[in-house]
Amino acid sequence: MFPPEVVEKEMVYYAGKLNRYGLPLDSRRDYTKLGWEVWTAMLANNDTDFRWIVEACPRWANEGSHRCPMSDWYDTVTGNREGLTARSVVGGVFIGLLRDRQVWKKYASRDKTPLGKWAAIPIDPPKMRQIATTADKKRPAVWRYTTQQPAEG
Repeated sequence: MFPPEVVEKEMVYYAGKLNRYGLPLDSRRDYTKLGWEVWTAMLANNDTDFRWIVEACPRWANEGSHRCPMSDWYDTVTGNREGLTARSVVGGVFIGLLRDRQVWKKYASRDKTPLGKWAAIPIDPPKMRQIATTADKKRPAVWRYTTQQPAEG
């Protein structure tokens, strides 16, 4: 979904932000959300970048001071959970299974549940195609931000 050069820039930026227990993806403090980390890792164009983000997650689960069902919101420096416990969004950690076609086919083929009114599980991922020109290809956009009220216009 993102041009490879954008992903590369993001990975370089994230590498400089990684803490012992993960990548802080919440702007309030050094917080992260477990699913967000794994989804961010899925942006990686290579296994090395994927792994350096993801490997912090089990480190947090194994070394953190909490002893509760897996939280999805925690501090990446201290490892302390921030109050959310055993939520279904933790299932997002399995998104990596979709990257490996053989793993996906193996487990999707085991599903014997009658489909009823649900759509069939896709065995092959859908083909993606760009339908609109993006700012990186035609007249690149200049983005700026400020922490103060901008001038008129």
